[in-house]
Amino acid sequence: MLPLWFDGRIVERDDPCLAALTDPTERSIGCTTARVRGGRARHEAAHYARLARDATTLDTGLIVEDGLSAAWTELGAAAFGDGKGIIRVEAHPRESGGLAHLLGTPREIGLEPETWKAARCPTAHPG
Repeated sequence: MLPLWFDGRIVERDDPCLAALTDPTERSIGCTTARVRGGRARHEAAHYARLARDATTLDTGLIVEDGLSAAWTELGAAAFGDGKGIIRVEAHPRESGGLAHLLGTPREIGLEPETWKAARCPTAHPG
């Protein structure tokens, strides 16, 4: 099973530090999912901007760009080596406010579709 990345370090799925996450029934989290190759996410700046905006809108806390880049770099290396994969990064609120907890979850790339479609909306999701 692939490892997780939580607040700056690689963790196993049963690590007690994950208890710091909010109640899973409370879905006020921001997230972004990026295609990663060699520890670099495609469209990094756009992923950071979207996650920072959504985390502010949903009041999940502040996002630090270096933290998000570290999730892709460190988790990408641990999960895929120099290869490619998908990493979802979630921003969870802390009880004390301030910086959001960042949780990175990797997954393998499945069959590639013949064509891709992407859409952006000018308004923030209401949460």
